Amino acid sequence: MPETRIIPRSQLLEPPLPIRMGIDEQALGDLADSIKRHGLLHPLIVVPAHVMDSPELRAVTSAEEMKPQIVKYQWEIVDGHRRYLASLIAGLEQLECKVYDTLDDAKFGVMLDANMMRQDLSPAEEGVQFLELAESRGWSMPQLMRYFGRSEAYINERVTLVKQFPDVFKVVAERGINWTQAKAVMRCPDPNWRAYMLDQAVTHGASSRTIVNLVDQWKTLQLAKQSQPAVHTTEHAVIIQQSDRPKCTWCRRDDDQQNFITLPVHSYHVRDLTDFLKRTGITPAEENKQDAS
Repeated sequence: MPETRIIPRSQLLEPPLPIRMGIDEQALGDLADSIKRHGLLHPLIVVPAHVMDSPELRAVTSAEEMKPQIVKYQWEIVDGHRRYLASLIAGLEQLECKVYDTLDDAKFGVMLDANMMRQDLSPAEEGVQFLELAESRGWSMPQLMRYFGRSEAYINERVTLVKQFPDVFKVVAERGINWTQAKAVMRCPDPNWRAYMLDQAVTHGASSRTIVNLVDQWKTLQLAKQSQPAVHTTEHAVIIQQSDRPKCTWCRRDDDQQNFITLPVHSYHVRDLTDFLKRTGITPAEENKQDAS
């Protein structure tokens, strides 16, 4: 992890081969004006330059080995040369910098910062980035959370996409579906059904809600194959008996049939509805008929 420091401008060295060969003076002036008003909003990225007067200090290899009292230690700018020049115009004496131990680490940090600034980074790209940092760089979850400002669940979801669902990852990376659709598809462990649902999402524009329903249908089929009750099916569902001439549930009359409407209700909710009607003082017609007999 890089260390953030406030470094005096006098200890910063411009890169030997600046990437920006030509700098727009007007744009540089505008940036300097912005720095005067708001300060340096984005830190420079630097590495130890090992340019010191004392020969015995040249063996120092990392920023962490430097002692605070060594004031002549200098830092070479890896990223932020234009911001450095603008800070000169703005008269800034102290600059915020991210200090990396090696040039390779610094270049990697530049890549990360560039990615964080991108607004269109897909969940697939984020997952690859998190995984790369965890496996190749040894970053822990707390380090990832602190650096990116993301929750553990946020990071784990995207890493799971990369590691466990290559079929979904490919479509997300190509921006064929959005993240809510992807998470719905990832609820299904069957690759054949996932392929079907991905096709529905990409080709026919199936929403995440539709995909969730498809996953529930798959789960119901799996339970049926195992001779288990389907999801949301009670052990003793109430069977609705239809009479030749239906009666109003409220007043229990069978006249004025043209104003009757159908009230859809799941069979396993009829008992709940009946109990509710009883609590409000209404006894369903079927029970009245049984009481009369």
